[in-house]
Amino acid sequence: MRWRFSGVIFRLTVLAAACLPAATADAQQAYTYNVGPNYVSMPGSACRGERSDHEADLYHDSGATTVRANRGLHRLFCPIPRRGTSFYGSSIGGEKVNMTIVQLRGSDGTTAHTYSCATFITDMFNQTTTWGATRYLCSSALGCSSAAASYTGVNTMNVAPPANSSSIFTVNFGLTCSIGSQSSIEYYETLVTPNG
Repeated sequence: MRWRFSGVIFRLTVLAAACLPAATADAQQAYTYNVGPNYVSMPGSACRGERSDHEADLYHDSGATTVRANRGLHRLFCPIPRRGTSFYGSSIGGEKVNMTIVQLRGSDGTTAHTYSCATFITDMFNQTTTWGATRYLCSSALGCSSAAASYTGVNTMNVAPPANSSSIFTVNFGLTCSIGSQSSIEYYETLVTPNG
């Protein structure tokens, strides 16, 4: 028994070739992503200690980073990865981004230290780092502008980007927090839109 498919294959090839130019032009128009916003949600376990030898005082578990008991105050760096903030069609010479409020959920487990966070952005050309205003974990879901030393518990806080961050070309930005023993960062998230 012989099967003859050559006529069917030829007809399908001709049909695909006839439709290809119009579909390709439409696809190029439809897939130019340069307006955003991109939502960047990160687990607290992405945060790392200020120095590599501080990692022994931390544990990364169930999506969170926690300072072990009786280990004092630690400074953590929490990156916002470029992978989540890139836009097709942007300029090649670098990229400026508009980072909106970063919302962080954390747990303050001690009254011995306050729980504070600030955003940072580093200029890709001269490596200068600009810092946003410090916010403190407190009983308000937005955070507080001053320390509430007696607060312990779980809450969220909104941390603003540096005032001039949208004018800086960068590939390095994120959040830094100072937290005490038995305190943790559970997650943080932001919206990023292109700017230039």
